[in-house]
Amino acid sequence: MDIKPKIIIIGAGPGGYEAAITAAKNGADVTIIEKDRLGGVCLNQGCIPTKIFLSTAQLLHDLKHADRLGIKTQDVTFDFSRVYKRKDKVVRNLARAIEDLFNKNGIKLVKGKAKVLDDKTVEVKGDDGTEILKGDAVILATGSHPVLPEIFNINNPNIFTSNELLDMTELPESIIIIGGNIVACEVGQYLSRFGVKVTIIEALDHIFPFEDQDVSKELEKQLKKDKVRILSGTRVETVGEEDGKVFVTTEQGEKIFSDKILVCIGRSPNLDNLGIEELGIEVKNKKIVVDDNYLTNIDGIYAIGDIIDSPMLAHAASHEGIAAVNHILGLESYKADNLNVPRCIYTDPEIASIGLTETDLLKHNVPYEKGLFDFKRLGKAQALGKTSGFIKILTSPKGKILGVNIVGEKASELLPAFMLLKNKNLAVTEFEKLVFPHPTLSEAIIEAERDIYGMAIHK
Repeated sequence: MDIKPKIIIIGAGPGGYEAAITAAKNGADVTIIEKDRLGGVCLNQGCIPTKIFLSTAQLLHDLKHADRLGIKTQDVTFDFSRVYKRKDKVVRNLARAIEDLFNKNGIKLVKGKAKVLDDKTVEVKGDDGTEILKGDAVILATGSHPVLPEIFNINNPNIFTSNELLDMTELPESIIIIGGNIVACEVGQYLSRFGVKVTIIEALDHIFPFEDQDVSKELEKQLKKDKVRILSGTRVETVGEEDGKVFVTTEQGEKIFSDKILVCIGRSPNLDNLGIEELGIEVKNKKIVVDDNYLTNIDGIYAIGDIIDSPMLAHAASHEGIAAVNHILGLESYKADNLNVPRCIYTDPEIASIGLTETDLLKHNVPYEKGLFDFKRLGKAQALGKTSGFIKILTSPKGKILGVNIVGEKASELLPAFMLLKNKNLAVTEFEKLVFPHPTLSEAIIEAERDIYGMAIHK
């Protein structure tokens, strides 16, 4: 292209900022608008801060249990104020790195609230007034916010969502977590390992309710070892405050007191005041409708991330942002199959999944084969002292991957091997052509594949 296309991106979370950098590296003139902090929820209130707390809590847990490895430790303690300061420092450094990348790639950053006026015009209201931006294409990447039902909205600072959680500079003695999703399980584990009395209340039959039931059972078993109280199949009837404490009453009639209540029941897309209604951008079930190139029904306006019907995950948004940019620039782009988007939870042990669950297959009467291999049968897992978990592979009768569930050490690092095969529609017998290094956790992959045919060597 002789003339640089002008691309305006609204939102500097993972989807927005990676789209911006990709566009700039391909010669586009890029402006990105952000009303809050660079990196979005993922960097500031989600993925990165929680992993800092989780990794610290896991190290603390491992040190306290090091005697099983022959290491003597006494009176292992921690200083949460220093853990918190480290969290802030890492987040600050990563945000600064994003800004440096913007500068390096000639990306203009505009701070303020954006509204799309038409397919080529965006209005930005910032501290210094209103600015009108013109471009050849607009990408909406505005993310989402936590849902807070009216029952919890009693104007009490001790009742909050994940937005406020990671600004908590001191640990409470106790906390009730409403919901049993990814955030609830990760937060529940690290808080419990830091010595907080944790209760998780989930309305459905089990925590992590939309994942494979074997996965949920394994996670619940570990959380209970970590002294997390789990109340599944339990609904909250009332919420209140009494004698300096907050409390909930359940439909079973139990009244539970706590210092804090964290509400983790889902997220809602950030679509308000964006101008989409005035423009007639199609919305279905509170999500913007897009085609295979992430283009809305208004030519020149794209949407990615939490505001469209795809997994509300940072890595999904990043892929979508790059695909949208490639389409704008006339390059080859790939729409992500939602079933191929990895679902990861960074508890100890980790969980990583793609595709359908066994429950899905049974519900829809889909014929399948199953291979299952426990980490406790791995030499490397035994050597590490990390034997919890398994790999479960679900395939069609012809060996094509329908779903994979991994629970165990480094689960998220093991999953991409399956992702490649599933994306290429290759049979799992392709693993038989590879030589897996020994001793490694990756040997569970070939053993789970062999188990489909009753040929696992260590089972």
